Amino acid sequence: MLRKAWRLLVTKVKVAVRILKRQTTVTLHGVHIDLKHPLISPQLRRFFYDESYEGGEIAKLAQFLESNDVVMEIGAGIGLVSTYCAQRVGGDNVYAYEGNPRMIDKISETYAANGVKPTIENAILGYQTGPVDFFVTEDYWSSSLVERPGSSVRVAVDGRLVNEEIRRVDPSFLIVDIEGGEAMLFEAIDLGNVQKVLIELHPHVIGHERCSAVVRAILNAGFYLNMDNLGDNVFFFDRPAVTLP
Repeated sequence: MLRKAWRLLVTKVKVAVRILKRQTTVTLHGVHIDLKHPLISPQLRRFFYDESYEGGEIAKLAQFLESNDVVMEIGAGIGLVSTYCAQRVGGDNVYAYEGNPRMIDKISETYAANGVKPTIENAILGYQTGPVDFFVTEDYWSSSLVERPGSSVRVAVDGRLVNEEIRRVDPSFLIVDIEGGEAMLFEAIDLGNVQKVLIELHPHVIGHERCSAVVRAILNAGFYLNMDNLGDNVFFFDRPAVTLP
């Protein structure tokens, strides 16, 4: 109990110092991040300052990511998760996709700052090719295929067929964090040789019924939900190894 209270106090002090200094660089989970970007507000910076940003995903990656995994990340954000993966499995084994065109240079900057070279592509994975509507919000982490209340800018992004990309990349580990877009993504997904799925669900965007449909689609593909440390709407699934022709 005392140790937990001490860690909480240390975190609060760190946050206060970073706010006072208006710190623009942080290191989270061994990944160096530069926070200077128009789509990173002071409010969003706080999640970096208190080191909670992507904490649920990183905790599960630390437990389940293996050195021989091939990672496919749909929704790369600022590049933190794909950088973390590349540090462990090598950049040649990490393929990241981000719908927000304004974040691609920032993601590449994150990779360069950490000496890794994953593949990053500005594309929407789904079930149509050609231009797809994507809604860019003031804070990048709320940008989505789903238009939400408040201010957003509609942009056209290259659409690609998700099942073709899965066959091409042949990942063993699929990571999905796309702010409600998961409802459409998992409607007819073919998970191929994927053995592990790490996904953040967004019930505040798509509702509990559609989140349940996503979970059901993954379970119906032969995966099991890992029940350890459930929380933060971040879920890990795995299944016995499969090899498709």
